Amino acid sequence: MNKLLFPQEVEVWYIIPSIRRELALELVKIGMNQKQAAEALGVTTAAISQYKSEKRGSSKKFNEKINREIHESAIKIKAKKSTVFHEIMKISRMVKDQGILCKIHKEMGNSHENCEKSCRNFYLNQNFEFGITRDRYDQANDNVKYTYIAQPGINEETVRKISELNNEPEWMLAHRLNSLKIFHTLKIPTWGPNLSNLDMNKIIYFLTPDAKKNSKSWDDVPADIKETFDKLGIPEAEQKALSGVGAQYDSMNIYHNLKQELADQGVIFE
Repeated sequence: MNKLLFPQEVEVWYIIPSIRRELALELVKIGMNQKQAAEALGVTTAAISQYKSEKRGSSKKFNEKINREIHESAIKIKAKKSTVFHEIMKISRMVKDQGILCKIHKEMGNSHENCEKSCRNFYLNQNFEFGITRDRYDQANDNVKYTYIAQPGINEETVRKISELNNEPEWMLAHRLNSLKIFHTLKIPTWGPNLSNLDMNKIIYFLTPDAKKNSKSWDDVPADIKETFDKLGIPEAEQKALSGVGAQYDSMNIYHNLKQELADQGVIFE
């Protein structure tokens, strides 16, 4: 008996690799060299060579409409008007909408007997919107008091201050300073979401709230901070399901607790 194959497995094993392969070939066609195409797609140069020789990527082929969309996507990616992540998600959705995913699924002979109803209709009749609702998380709490707020940007002075406030040994400070040097040599990633407008010098990298570290009781957490944790559902989740919770607010671990019955058994939660 053949193993039941889910449509999501078809998408991950066959559809997305095929889209990535076709995008790689289009990027090379429109003027990118193999190294540039590899960097854009987040793969190795060797992978691009394997795409060209058909040794890598699924063998599944798309119709003319999908191929045109892949061509347009390659142009946008090369001009940095869109990201690989966004374009692959868009093309993958088109593959589902046109029933191509379902067709490949059924051709492989391992689909559900009611595939049309329980699989394809699920993809086509649902009004999905790709995105994240951040309303709950992006509402800043302006009432929190701080004992220290670093200046925007990251430099040696800020790193030394962070190490000092954390009471760290010299070897840890040396490690931080070496990491800072490496950080300043790195480029903003070009794969995934578009980060071209991200200004790293406007980020505040270290803030210490006016609160006790690693409180064992929510009663010891300042009300203004606990309000944020309540909004995120952390105390409720601890009561219902979690065996231990470590809750950090900005640069400080405010709450840290393990269920007593586990602590009594010698369980360590760091």
